[in-house]
Amino acid sequence: MKFSKVMLLSLFAIGLAVATFSCSSSGDAVTASAGQGVLSVRVHDDPSDQIDQAWITFTGVNAVSADGTRVEVSGSDLMGDPIDLAALINGNEEELAVGTVPAGNYTKVELIISAVELVLTDGSSVNLPMVGTGFALVVDATFEVVEGDETVLRVDIPLTSFTVGPNGSWQINAGSASAR
Repeated sequence: MKFSKVMLLSLFAIGLAVATFSCSSSGDAVTASAGQGVLSVRVHDDPSDQIDQAWITFTGVNAVSADGTRVEVSGSDLMGDPIDLAALINGNEEELAVGTVPAGNYTKVELIISAVELVLTDGSSVNLPMVGTGFALVVDATFEVVEGDETVLRVDIPLTSFTVGPNGSWQINAGSASAR
């Protein structure tokens, strides 16, 4: 089975509906310059009865401030290596990025994805074709980074968002995820 072009276009159009998020301030002492806070972006997942493994390669993370300014968040050691989202259930999560960003209000986080491979329960695998170097999964996420504090942003990319469409190709089902 192959992903359809509709699926790829859907990824760009429905970034809000593809992922859910939560955030919290950890309250831990952090080292940040004046006017800066620390942002930690972590990813986790919900299980699926059709997908055994979901190998996603993230190559960047950006926080988008309320005025539209994009701020790159430094990547972790995992950046650029495939991460199996299906293994990140029941409280398991991976830190994609952590770094200092200007204190203030943010409205989005962009996860830059360069590869997606799904291993289905029947043992077959499906690769999402990429255009160029990949795409940005844009998640509407209203959060505040407080000066001198750490904010943890948890992004949920549900495996249940990946479904087989009527023509037999894999697609993203916009109705299968919600933002909170």
